[in-house]
Amino acid sequence: MNRAKNRIYLKDWLKLHPYEEQVSSDIYFIKLSNRFLDITDNIFKKEISNKTKRTIALSVAAYFEDVISGLGLWQGFTKKHFAMYGKYLPFYRLTENYIPEEINPEDISFLIWSIVQHEILESRETIVNPENIAITTLSIALFSIIDEEYETALENEMLQSLFTEGIDYDDFYAFRSVALWLYYESYLIAPYTEGQLEEALDAENRHKEHGEIIAYAAMNELIFKNPCGPLALKIHEWMAAIVGEDTDLGNMLLQTKFNYKSPRTYLVKDKNEAGMILLSCDSDKPIFLSKETMQEDMHAQPGHAIFGNLVYYNGKWELNGFMMDIPRDEYDRNRDEFRKKAEGIDISRRIFLKANKRKPVRYFKNDKELKEFFNNAYSLEKKIDKDVLKKQKNLIAFSSVENGVATISDIAVYIKDKDNPCYDSEEAQETGLALFAGYDLFQELIEYLVKNNLIPDLKLNSIESEKRGRELAQENLDFMFRFFQPLSYM
Repeated sequence: MNRAKNRIYLKDWLKLHPYEEQVSSDIYFIKLSNRFLDITDNIFKKEISNKTKRTIALSVAAYFEDVISGLGLWQGFTKKHFAMYGKYLPFYRLTENYIPEEINPEDISFLIWSIVQHEILESRETIVNPENIAITTLSIALFSIIDEEYETALENEMLQSLFTEGIDYDDFYAFRSVALWLYYESYLIAPYTEGQLEEALDAENRHKEHGEIIAYAAMNELIFKNPCGPLALKIHEWMAAIVGEDTDLGNMLLQTKFNYKSPRTYLVKDKNEAGMILLSCDSDKPIFLSKETMQEDMHAQPGHAIFGNLVYYNGKWELNGFMMDIPRDEYDRNRDEFRKKAEGIDISRRIFLKANKRKPVRYFKNDKELKEFFNNAYSLEKKIDKDVLKKQKNLIAFSSVENGVATISDIAVYIKDKDNPCYDSEEAQETGLALFAGYDLFQELIEYLVKNNLIPDLKLNSIESEKRGRELAQENLDFMFRFFQPLSYM
């Protein structure tokens, strides 16, 4: 009975596509997806949920459709991964038989691993070995079917023009409509953003009066604000990688002609028939917003304040979601807050670096050591909340340009640094993978640890050997941080 219920239907397949009406190739791929689902069901049995099995079957079918139809999503990923790391995929040993423009069993292995890993992480902080026997067995089985179908499979002509080299997305709203699909529905990125879409829809339910507007604004905000997908790239970076960074669109997106500003307050500096000049609460650089992109009910005059969400795209600022009038004192308060925060971060960093002999990180065995260092450095004993850090141990303090000086407990045991008295090689080997799944780090710290080879004991559990497990982790450290902690790359 359960087996009969676990089927893939047209509505499931169409969710992965940028169109709503069925095209001639869809039935072919739905049938193929259900063949994949039967095999996945047989190999994984009860180890993963029926939902995850469907996601695997649908994603592998969509990958196949992508490759033979020339959509370019998968090639965008592998090309960008190659540019970043000098290889097309993480984890897997690629032979001369691997052809980036065609189907490959290693591609399917990675797809399956990423989907399974997302489910496992929701229930427990465990990292699955990418070379897990069930994953590799399933990938070979599915690849064998794809390989047989390769010459006769139906191409999806609707997808062929979406990311072609000569594509013209001069209009921001045309670009945004494709970006929304790529972020929330495509097989390449949607598995990584599923929870975010649910949060946006929850906002609609929580706010009865303006729920629909709030959800709409949240969805539009998230696609530009949050890094996403297996490489934790911003959506405009994904678009550039997919369409080609050397194309006009790719070049435009990457050469400072795309700039997202999260919702904030603005002062109307001037206004005329063409539009208005705004000053952001965090900058003195003027922004021109044309009349064409403003809401019809936008009546703010010079000296008034507004709150909104803007994107700079292809040479001009565009409204992304909404804009509303607010009291002028709210803008003034936000401006003061931004300035004080920026000044505070700068002062805090300079004091910390001076006290720590210009080194960006310092290690502490316990909260007593940390409080003593900060009280001596900052002379702010009354401002250090003794209860916040009470009984914490193995702490680090790290100086970040973006975040100021941050403290994190428990992770010092994993960091092999000559200045670190807390380092424990055995503990690092046993539980060091918690760095990926158990903590919220930030990009500067991650890059510092990886670049300076300070976490050499991290390893995956490999059935081949301990050496192979260490290779899997050490050769893919930066990728793994991006995969497991995408929001660290804001």
